Amino acid sequence: MNKLNKKRITKRKAGEEMNDKKNKKYNYMMLDRLRTDCEYYLGNGNRQKKYLWAGNEEEQIKEMKRLYNSFTDDEKPEWLKWNKILEYERLLKKGEKKTNNRYKKLKKFKAGSKAVIKDSLMSVLGFIFAVVVVVVLYIIFQDSINTWISEQWSKVRF
Repeated sequence: MNKLNKKRITKRKAGEEMNDKKNKKYNYMMLDRLRTDCEYYLGNGNRQKKYLWAGNEEEQIKEMKRLYNSFTDDEKPEWLKWNKILEYERLLKKGEKKTNNRYKKLKKFKAGSKAVIKDSLMSVLGFIFAVVVVVVLYIIFQDSINTWISEQWSKVRF
């Protein structure tokens, strides 16, 4: 967003009061915009300030807090809690890069992949062993099993 548009939005925020319904809708959309900016900044944005609406971390969080507090308790968005804003503040100030849970799980899998493969192999071998045991028992007791099956079928009436 260019500087001219930011100044217009800031003036609207500071001076002109829109009617209450439009103001709430605007604040709601703006808060989501600031949230998504933080997500991008911490993720794929590589912490480049140009991706923050406010242009710097402190102003971004300050504006998010102001907008969040502009709502009553029952109007506050379900998709953003106060703790999440504080987490964004911590991450923005600390210089940490937000990591995606998907990549954490992938790293965990790679680290423990030998154990996972071993467990999977043991499960497959256990299943194969069970099938072999059933086949061997069937071969041994084939006559008695066939007799029992014929007796059961003879009792069935269609």
